[in-house]
Amino acid sequence: VIFHIKDIFNDHWKNYKSKFPNRKRRPIIDIVVNKFLSCKTFSLGYSLYECPNCHTEKVVPHTCKTRFCSSCCNKYNEDRSISIYSKLFRYNHRHVVFTIPKELRGYFQNNRKLFNLLFYASSITIKYWFKQKYKKLNLTPAFISVLHTYGRSLVFNPHIHMILLDGGLAK
Repeated sequence: VIFHIKDIFNDHWKNYKSKFPNRKRRPIIDIVVNKFLSCKTFSLGYSLYECPNCHTEKVVPHTCKTRFCSSCCNKYNEDRSISIYSKLFRYNHRHVVFTIPKELRGYFQNNRKLFNLLFYASSITIKYWFKQKYKKLNLTPAFISVLHTYGRSLVFNPHIHMILLDGGLAK
């Protein structure tokens, strides 16, 4: 049996919403889930392709193009990875993760504008560390940061993944 995440939502999303009508959900969640449930169905429209030689037609339903969709997000992630990789210096890099204590996560869940603080805090931490470590060389760190809001266990855990150039940039 082939199992898809979309099947769980098709089977249970309406029941979930009716069972928990007062549960606080950002409005965008309903919009994204509805798009996801419509992905690759004719409700989002379709494209018709015809072979110029044999005139065979193929109908392709449109996709939802949301990052929530397990099918569409793979394309998004691939494009994003290629874009980031093309900007990296061709030297060794390190993977660094910055997270916050469990006790503070509720503040971020209730005010998503605070996510910018995670970028800022991780950035100034690396800059301060570089200044101390490479004081005489006057190196500038080079890094790319990405926010993840959930951990592997799908528990809300906002954290920053950073790709950090090994060493730094000099004038």
